[in-house]
Amino acid sequence: MGDDASVREAEPDEVEAMQQLLRAALAAGAVGFSSSQLDMHVDQHGGPVPSNLSAPEELVALASVLGEFPYGVIEFISRTNLEGHDRADRDLMLAMCAASGKPMNVNPLVQLPKIPDGWRRGLEFADEAARRGHRVLPQSSLQQLQVFFALHDTFLFDEMPAFRSVLTAPDRLAQLADPTVRDRLRAALADTEGRVFVFSWDGVRVARADSNPGWVGRSVTDLARQWESDPLDAFLDASLADDLRTTFTLGGSLRSPASRAATEEVLRHPASLPGSSDAGAHLTSYCGADFSTRLLTDYVPTVVPLEEAVRRLATVPAHLYGFADRGVIRPGAAADLVVWDPARLGVGPTRWCEDFPAGGGRFVVESTGYRATVVNGAVLYDDGSDTGARAGRVLTPG
Repeated sequence: MGDDASVREAEPDEVEAMQQLLRAALAAGAVGFSSSQLDMHVDQHGGPVPSNLSAPEELVALASVLGEFPYGVIEFISRTNLEGHDRADRDLMLAMCAASGKPMNVNPLVQLPKIPDGWRRGLEFADEAARRGHRVLPQSSLQQLQVFFALHDTFLFDEMPAFRSVLTAPDRLAQLADPTVRDRLRAALADTEGRVFVFSWDGVRVARADSNPGWVGRSVTDLARQWESDPLDAFLDASLADDLRTTFTLGGSLRSPASRAATEEVLRHPASLPGSSDAGAHLTSYCGADFSTRLLTDYVPTVVPLEEAVRRLATVPAHLYGFADRGVIRPGAAADLVVWDPARLGVGPTRWCEDFPAGGGRFVVESTGYRATVVNGAVLYDDGSDTGARAGRVLTPG
């Protein structure tokens, strides 16, 4: 479809070509099909990503390809997932499950201040799907939810058209310095109707400022007081000082007592899976790799017993993706093991690490208490130290 993928729905022959590509991928070892339809997901020009223009018929047709294989899973984020999926989205997701005969993983269920009951409706939909013979598996949200963002590449403001149009413009530096533009952005922030990313400037702190390291740790409101300016002006001035690479953090905003209670209820639901790592999708925004450790330290045994936690972390995902010899300890199964010391198990701080090719960076979260990581019988990590062993191999389902 080329550039047309961002402006129109696919034609029947194009959908058929996509089916052929998916069929070839599954035959070569892919474990499933993934898509999303979040309106806040836009391309570098501010236009919709192709999947947001996919018609229901296209998604059902692609899901049907999984029905040709004995394994596979669908991962899908609906437009209304935070609200618990409206009727149209529910019908679409159920149709995808019916066409494929496969389970569907969906996004984490989170209690949000502006949508306080969306997570509960998400659980209700999982129950509805089960009554109809389908498996819809929502994730719990166990990570610390510390978000990092810089205007250079953030997606967090994309749900506001005023911000999106400016941040994707070729002359965005000049626009962000324009008082008239700032007034429009200020008005957009003040209107929280239907928004997901809602925050207080008191909770936004500088996490990285290469040209002004003295700003690190200070809140935007603190900088605004020093500069005798409005918080938005201080935020934009600090961003412009480093060509929009000044990084801010917003942490803990979703860890209220109500959020904790919702997470516990989601975790107790038999269809839920622990989550979510984000799979490296937003490396410069946050790292959720701590979710598995936090399940063991923060929710075992008060919410779920240890055995059930391990089953959901290892056995259930392995079987979902068709890896029959993984996620279990038994004769003949792969010797993939994690050994930890409960007394030492814990999560460290989030830090920035530049260890990617060409100087690329990411956020990482350290852990403590893991005594050994064993893959295919070889010890890869011994009390946190890399042994140099490389016993892993590419897995294919079946």
